[in-house]
Amino acid sequence: MTNGEAVETSESLNEFSSNATPESPTEFFFNEASLLKIVDYFILGLSLLLLAWMIYDSIQRFKNKWLFPLIAIIISFLPFTLASMMDSPNPYYWLASTVVLWLLYLFIRPEYTREEMRMLESEQKIKDITRKFYERELLCKDPFCPVCGLPVKEDFLLCPHCFKELRTHCPQCKKLVDKTWTLCPYCKSKLKQGARDDLKDF
Repeated sequence: MTNGEAVETSESLNEFSSNATPESPTEFFFNEASLLKIVDYFILGLSLLLLAWMIYDSIQRFKNKWLFPLIAIIISFLPFTLASMMDSPNPYYWLASTVVLWLLYLFIRPEYTREEMRMLESEQKIKDITRKFYERELLCKDPFCPVCGLPVKEDFLLCPHCFKELRTHCPQCKKLVDKTWTLCPYCKSKLKQGARDDLKDF
């Protein structure tokens, strides 16, 4: 082997060894291709989380439980599916439609869940019944039965409609007293019945 051939061989070996040097871990994990994959997986994970939350929350709030979840799935994954079928370079970017849908959902999202609405309606009904009761008590000249709500006379011992015992005679002065009283206002004697016996009828 001549001197020129030896020099050429050594240069080629040096070039091969320089090209065959392995990449450092930093270069391997933080090259452009790896960063793009990380971004793609982040977009996919974020889209799935937002979609799962919207589906769960909409089921609790809308009367038609499955309409919005179906629309959300179509809007979220239809662009991604079409882009993948058309060999788009970055189909994961189309999953950003889920973020847009999430922002729109925050505007149309009902304030209360269906269970909270039922509780509010029940509370409102109780308030309306209580208000009507006091309005009738203020406007009605004659007393009325606390059970059926129909008018009765002040000297009635029981309601003629539901047969609820309303009054009784005081054992001392023999005057009519209310069944819920524990003390006779006429003779100051204690009454045996009182409110406890009245509650036993329910």
